[in-house]
Amino acid sequence: MKKGKAFKAVILGIIVVFLVCTVGYILKEIFVADTQEILIDILTKPENVSLNTTNQKNRYSYYQIVDGILYLDGEDGFCQYDFSKKEWKTIWSGEVNNYKVVGRNVFCMEPADDSEELWNVLSRDLDNFTEKKVLIEKVFDCVFGDDCIYYSCFDENHEKRYIYQFDTNTSKSKTIFCIDSQVDDEIVYGEMVAASENYFVFGENGGVWIYNRKTSQWNRFGMDFNEPNLYFWIHDIQINQTDLYIQGLVCNTEKSGAAGYYVEEDAAENGIWRVNLETGQKKQIVNGIYYGGIYILGDVLYAVDDGKYERISLWSYVKI
Repeated sequence: MKKGKAFKAVILGIIVVFLVCTVGYILKEIFVADTQEILIDILTKPENVSLNTTNQKNRYSYYQIVDGILYLDGEDGFCQYDFSKKEWKTIWSGEVNNYKVVGRNVFCMEPADDSEELWNVLSRDLDNFTEKKVLIEKVFDCVFGDDCIYYSCFDENHEKRYIYQFDTNTSKSKTIFCIDSQVDDEIVYGEMVAASENYFVFGENGGVWIYNRKTSQWNRFGMDFNEPNLYFWIHDIQINQTDLYIQGLVCNTEKSGAAGYYVEEDAAENGIWRVNLETGQKKQIVNGIYYGGIYILGDVLYAVDDGKYERISLWSYVKI
């Protein structure tokens, strides 16, 4: 009898786990679908046809609008939307990791053949997308500029990380600066989010580091908590001129589990923060949680969550 009860308990447990996983998967699909639909609805609004989001494009931005065409790294591949024709077109299938449209070229990354951590930097032709050219091999990460590509590589012992600038006209690289392993690990292994003539931005789960090339100084954006189990998880980063907009969540490692990270929803530090690249000064714009991410179009910051979105003015920092 005991064996029979134990067997029934095991079967019941398996059924419960299956149902929980199934419900979780369904809810995930629903929320992801909602977020995709909301984002596409925002991006394809007729008033956005004249926008050019090239300067705001970074590795956190899945979209770019230029010359009346919206480019989007979507579920079906790399797509474009023609505002005048109101038509979608899939340029090529498959995920495009970190891209930027410059002229008739698409700069992007794909995994290096013999490495799980390194990438090759490519150029693809929008008019003949089957053709692609490898520009740089085996980089740790990169950021695309208008006429150059910033990328980084480690030395053999992973003691130094070198930042390079690749000229797309001459196909030549030069060293910009070096990050020594003795500095904070968040800088050494932080993902390069954005780069320009004056500033480099590196993001890690615990914070964002800004390097000022003019002064050779670092500024850090992050949250320090008295409770050792709390940390600030960077969910999204957007850029507008000299300001970063960072959306983050306060998470608790003690309450996190197999289902994922646990968010302290009442934490005062949750929400969207503005960080000035020049001064490093930070200011909280909104205290709230937006699982769907944040997106900049023109002078408006869109915050998406739970099947809806909010419009936040970049100038007045109030919801509109």
